[in-house]
Amino acid sequence: MNNNMIYLIPGLSVIFIIVGIIGIVSQIMLKIRCNESVDAEVVDIDVRYDSDGVATRAPVFRYEYGGMYYKRKNSFYSTSVRYSVGDHVMLLIDPNDPESFYCPKGAINRVIFHLMFMVVGMLILCWFIKFIKF
Repeated sequence: MNNNMIYLIPGLSVIFIIVGIIGIVSQIMLKIRCNESVDAEVVDIDVRYDSDGVATRAPVFRYEYGGMYYKRKNSFYSTSVRYSVGDHVMLLIDPNDPESFYCPKGAINRVIFHLMFMVVGMLILCWFIKFIKF
């Protein structure tokens, strides 16, 4: 193995681990900030297509808080959506920024996504350590 690979592989694995940790911490921080419960209605399902034509979807929520109506799209797209237009969902919003919300029902998808980054990073790092045998 050349010298560049000795630094590249552990570097990439650490990046994967850091991305996973940042993602999970950001979800925890969002949940802490969003402590006001609102009833939201799914008013649309936003669809995006990748270069291979695979569709991913995200629900669009409409809710009322403080006399104002908000229409916000979930930022996490998935190939499977648990929602249908017309469904009612409990969201937690940030009272200081009502456009910022936390969806408890969809939070597990984000956590799993970030945990996968961490696990892949750890597996690569373990493989590298075993392979190099410091």
